[in-house]
Amino acid sequence: MEQLIGFKLSKFPLTLRSIVNLEYFDGPLLSLFENEYGDSYLYSWCDVDNLYNRWLVFRVAQLTLKLYIEGQVSLHELIVNPVDGFLYSLDIDNDLQVKNTYLILPENLPTIYLPETDSYYELSDLNQYGLVKPDPPLACPLLPLKKGGTRAYSCVPQQSGGFRGISAGINSFN
Repeated sequence: MEQLIGFKLSKFPLTLRSIVNLEYFDGPLLSLFENEYGDSYLYSWCDVDNLYNRWLVFRVAQLTLKLYIEGQVSLHELIVNPVDGFLYSLDIDNDLQVKNTYLILPENLPTIYLPETDSYYELSDLNQYGLVKPDPPLACPLLPLKKGGTRAYSCVPQQSGGFRGISAGINSFN
């Protein structure tokens, strides 16, 4: 894994609950979490070795999240301009235990951890792939993403009573 320049913390200071996986390919790549106050956080997978998966974790404003889902703001923009001015880097083992936590300024991120500047979220034709529901309590349609010629999938939260189209999923972020 890449060497990090940041402040090592004794533990991850937040208690977050998983909301939905926004990108998925052989496992989550980008996931939405929230704290007890309803603040949104993104977990963006960035590295792996024999022991850990490394994730960048950062708070995102609701409006900015909505703009990202609508394809108006890139993931690159979210990562280099986090709401709090910093990101957490978490090394998580196969038992889903956080083993290393760093507080990192965006300008100190390894270049390889930054998505392309045109890393916009893309919604695609739901009818082509149908609806796939993950483990309860979440349910969402998986949507294909364009990732440099690699097939990946993304997910939009379902509204209670069933998915009512892409705009319903996007509007749930208001």
